[in-house]
Amino acid sequence: MVYTKVVPGTEDPEHGWGSIHRSCDGREPSVGMFDPDTKEQIKTSYENFQLSRKKFANRPCLGFRPIAADGTAGPYVWSTYEQIGKRADNFGAGLVNLELCPSKPDPEVKDRGMLGFYSKNRLEWVVAEQACFSQSIVTVPMYDTLGADSVAYVIKQCSLKSVICAAAVLENVLDCKPDCPTLECVILMEPLTEDLRSKASSAGLKAFSMEEVEKVGAEKPLPHLAPSPQDILTFCYTSGTTGDPKGVLLTHQNLCSAWSAASGRDALKAGDGDIHMSYLPLPHIFERLVQFGVILGGAAIGFYQGDTLKIVEDLQALRPTFFPSVPRLLNRVHDRRQQISQSTSAARILVSLNGPVDEGMANGGITFALSGEHSPEMARKSLSLKTRMHPITAKPTYRSKGLLAALSIDVPRQKEEHIFKDAKLAAARSRARDMRKLHSATASPTLTRQESPEIEIACI
Repeated sequence: MVYTKVVPGTEDPEHGWGSIHRSCDGREPSVGMFDPDTKEQIKTSYENFQLSRKKFANRPCLGFRPIAADGTAGPYVWSTYEQIGKRADNFGAGLVNLELCPSKPDPEVKDRGMLGFYSKNRLEWVVAEQACFSQSIVTVPMYDTLGADSVAYVIKQCSLKSVICAAAVLENVLDCKPDCPTLECVILMEPLTEDLRSKASSAGLKAFSMEEVEKVGAEKPLPHLAPSPQDILTFCYTSGTTGDPKGVLLTHQNLCSAWSAASGRDALKAGDGDIHMSYLPLPHIFERLVQFGVILGGAAIGFYQGDTLKIVEDLQALRPTFFPSVPRLLNRVHDRRQQISQSTSAARILVSLNGPVDEGMANGGITFALSGEHSPEMARKSLSLKTRMHPITAKPTYRSKGLLAALSIDVPRQKEEHIFKDAKLAAARSRARDMRKLHSATASPTLTRQESPEIEIACI
């Protein structure tokens, strides 16, 4: 099956560039989005955030769960678009005033400065990212799973002077210093204790807390230095599972064009009241593209605690309206179902794959059906979401006696042939048919949603 066509004559072997590929659906390529409210054209990530900051100043933007001394996570705490924007202004000005990201004589990055990022997804990551955009500083994200050797490799390749990181990975940054002569400064996302400052100094690095850099910027504010669409937005490195991390340079125009193409095909469309759960790693361009769309719509982003084993807890607390996910996590749900399949005291999780003939599933879809002998109220204590799970779309279905809540995730029809080649998924599809036969005789009226949109799922 062909999804793209080659544009003849666009390859450039001398520079190592392949041909440009265009969609087969005949849509014209676009390098940005037109905002109907302000009549402005959005062509950079900087313009995207600043426009939403202006339009949705008092809407919730970024949220996180404070962790208590005993390790328990509290309810989500939110900052508005204007509050995040102000922090980004201050941090960006602080980076420039402290000369932490000096310009580099490199025409490929237009002599821009660069800042390394090294942490799990968190509010401070996005604040620092927007701060970089406000001063045309190039971001260089690294997966928090990378060890000291891989981090050193990236730092040396990009000649980074400064890296912003979480306390959990600070030791790795300090270990890099002997092999990274350009590295001079580390910025900690958390408050900086004297002990940590002393450790950094002993390693030959100057240390700042993010709060300290913001304070400098607040005292010496600077006008924004907006990037152009052709400016480098980020170095996108791999996770290093197949050797040294490999990076590619992406421009602001790359990201805007990708989102423009995706949004024209009814992908994620966020708006007021929508909430995105951010747990897929930000160094990967997929999560950053999703966040671009969330910000474009003035929706909110809630960050997980940093532990994928606690994502169910975070879902309960956040109740996102969409939850981009990956098979790895969904497989964990399936594995957990296998573990409790013999239990009579817990709601059982049935994971199945519905075919295109299912009612209300004209395009095919994956169904997570949760059933058991308990009441819906007991099940809802396990997990309650108001979800449409984009960019895979959820459809609520409630059937049968007791509890059978099915969460359906759309899969594009054109991909069915590839999906059903997988024997395991084919078997799941067969189980889905059996499940429908089992419950068809005891079908009960559709339950009324208490909130809209809301899907209630029990998950052990």
